[in-house]
Amino acid sequence: MSVLRFDNVSKRYSGGHDALSEVSFEVAPGEMLFVTGHSGAGKSTLLKLIHLSERPSRGAVLFGDRNLLKVRGRRIALHRRDVGVVFQDHRLLADRSVADNVALPLILRGLRRGDIGKRVRSVLDKVGLGARAEALPTQLSAGEQQRVGIARAIVGEPRLLVADEPTGNLDPTLSAEIMALFESLPERGTSVLVASHDPGAGQAHEEARAGAQPGAPGRRHLAPGPGPVSASPEATKPQAPAAKARPQAPRSRLGTWFDHHLYSLVASLGRMFHKPWATALTIGVMAVAITLPLGLWAALGNIERFTGSVQQARQISLFLKPAVALDRARALADELRGRADVAALELRTPEQGMQELREHSGLGEAISAVEGNPLPSVLIVSPKGDEAMLAASLKNLPEVDVVQHDAGWRERLDSWLRFGVRLAWVLAILLGLGALLVVGNTVRLDIQSRREEIAVLQQLGATDGFIRRPFLYLGLSYGLVAGAIALALLTAADQALRDPLADLARSYGSSFTLRGFDLRQAAAIVFGSGLLGWIGAGLVTGHYLRQTRPIS
Repeated sequence: MSVLRFDNVSKRYSGGHDALSEVSFEVAPGEMLFVTGHSGAGKSTLLKLIHLSERPSRGAVLFGDRNLLKVRGRRIALHRRDVGVVFQDHRLLADRSVADNVALPLILRGLRRGDIGKRVRSVLDKVGLGARAEALPTQLSAGEQQRVGIARAIVGEPRLLVADEPTGNLDPTLSAEIMALFESLPERGTSVLVASHDPGAGQAHEEARAGAQPGAPGRRHLAPGPGPVSASPEATKPQAPAAKARPQAPRSRLGTWFDHHLYSLVASLGRMFHKPWATALTIGVMAVAITLPLGLWAALGNIERFTGSVQQARQISLFLKPAVALDRARALADELRGRADVAALELRTPEQGMQELREHSGLGEAISAVEGNPLPSVLIVSPKGDEAMLAASLKNLPEVDVVQHDAGWRERLDSWLRFGVRLAWVLAILLGLGALLVVGNTVRLDIQSRREEIAVLQQLGATDGFIRRPFLYLGLSYGLVAGAIALALLTAADQALRDPLADLARSYGSSFTLRGFDLRQAAAIVFGSGLLGWIGAGLVTGHYLRQTRPIS
């Protein structure tokens, strides 16, 4: 079975230009094929169809038993991993070393880190760049950059290697060495397709081989362009290739998943530290946006505690008539405890009331001078249902003199608390949306600055998930750090206000103190802010990938 076959393939662009017309040819396993023609003849279009950067208008492109017209979604990236590409413009990542650029195809395939290092060193030695492994692409000459691109294309030992003007920036001696390297690939089972604008490229490269003659087995010259493509009359089929040393088996899916996530996490943290001021501003804005609604919620919770809780505010005080004896008051208390609409009841005797006046009113001496005890017995009732109806029924008891049930202030307090909670939710939504936009805009700017890198990764076979993952970790990191800072700000505010408020409460005879967030609430705050950053990054990255996807 052929590695690649074009069956009557035509490509017409929207402006009506025919780049290819009824092109048919095939590439056998272990075959080296030259595609030549003048500029505009359709060579680049042909390579794009192989690499699934474009789709044909008519006809079929078959890669082994795979009809590329039916390859969609994630399988596009998986197909590209089977095709090594040497780009005319190199397409190297400027912020990565030579070794890191060459290692990208192996990282995408999920090879072990130790195996990746060995393979990268070996292929760099083959292209004469073993001593430049740690250099950046900007430190290399144009010819050296081209050799890095070649090394990256062949490091994964793909089934098919396509090269667009691979020796365009190289001197004749180095060109011959690179072509000799290409010629060694078919012996290992990799087919090679070289595109060149020079019609004599195939013949010239053939003659450059020491002791080689034109038309050697395994080498063909095709002339593309609008119209049929066919083998030249002297073309011959390749000899059977030698057994290919296949790449070492990739790791398990779990190991690959772990390595990819670790790679993405390290990459995202590296970008954060690479731009410290921009990172600090983004995290600071997020932290403030998270702190404001959380601070309001904390304040509302403490205010509710300070009022003595809603249940205490619902209590009804029954002041019995002075003539009611203490025994009758106890009996009445027992009767009321048996009612279905009474949750609890407390009896305060006249002696208890007098004692409280002496201790808390500041009029102890004056009260002691009073003869007798003019205070009545008091029943404090906690209602189980509607306290208004209960208060009305208790008012009709013959022993009751006054019913104290000031529900108005409690209702107003409840209204204020409900308003505060609603306000906290509104602020949380608005400020959370602001934090989401801050993260999204930061990630968007990061994506815009890395468009070329993303395009290269897509060409090398990176899935949307692989490209999206570093940005997701970036947003998550922003959110987690911002949540931790917001929690620290609230804790600092709590510590600053705790002692003065406690002193104020003690002056009123209260033991009230501020209450902050417990461990579970703190974890929820940090996790929630991290999730906010993750969502913001995911929305922006997903939108970008949908907009830039070349084909569906």
